[in-house]
Order: sequence, then structure tokens, then C-alpha cells
Amino acid sequence: MIGRLFPDCAEPLRISSKRTSKVRPGELGLRFVLGFTISVVAGVVSAAAGPKLGGMLLAFPSILPASLTLLERREGRRAAELEARGSVLGAVALAAFAGWCWLTFEKLPPPLVLLGGLVVWSAGATLLYVAVTGASAPGRRRAGRVQRQGGM
Repeated sequence: MIGRLFPDCAEPLRISSKRTSKVRPGELGLRFVLGFTISVVAGVVSAAAGPKLGGMLLAFPSILPASLTLLERREGRRAAELEARGSVLGAVALAAFAGWCWLTFEKLPPPLVLLGGLVVWSAGATLLYVAVTGASAPGRRRAGRVQRQGGM
């Protein structure tokens, strides 16, 4: 199941300054408005139902709905699906960060807690990405693709 989260045709992770310069101001505005709206809703829920529930809502990646909508318009549904799946991996790593902080805030100085959390999140996200994409074994992925095309 986990190997199917990112299909073989998924592109490797790349960062490009050329692509970021193509983002239109209206798209940034939409992301801001949706992020702001989700944050306000989380604040209202927090005031009405308490900080625990409100804090859980703030963990929702507020910019994700706008980003996925814009990505689907520009690059198609497949690209948006892959982005959403990657966001799930980031959210799982974020939960590991939260767990680390919850376990250590009363035991360690805050700078060490946050530094440790950064390590936990980075390592978790990287390990999940490698596990799901098979990035550490590119030959294995190619062999799997050939087998599937051969009818197995």
C-alpha cells in the first residue's frame, strides 16, 4: 500500500527559482485569503470550545486547499494528487515533531526542544519520502515498472 502512495511516474523533488517567479499575485492573494479564513475559523473554535480543539485546527495546513486548487488548474489533477500525498507525509512528520515537543518541553530547555523537533521532523519527512518513493533504490523502481508493463 505505501509503495502506491507515489506512483513510478512521480517526478523527483526539485526546487526552481524560475517556477516561483511565475506565481501570479492573484494566486498569492487566494492563498492568503484561504489561509487567513482557516486561521480565523480555528481562532473562533478555540475561543468557543477551548485551546485544545483550536490548536488541533491550527495544525491544518491552511494554504493547502488554495495551493492544490491552483496546481490542479495549471498542471492537472495528477500533479495536485501527488502534492496532496506529499502533504500527508509532511503532516505525519509534523505529528512526530509535536510528539517530541510534548514529551520534552518540561524536561529540556526550549531551544533544545525546538532543535530536537527540527531534527525529528526533518528525519521523519525524509525517511517517509524515501520509504514511499523508493528514492534510495532507483534500480528497484525501474525493475518494478518493467515488470508491471510486462503484464505481471
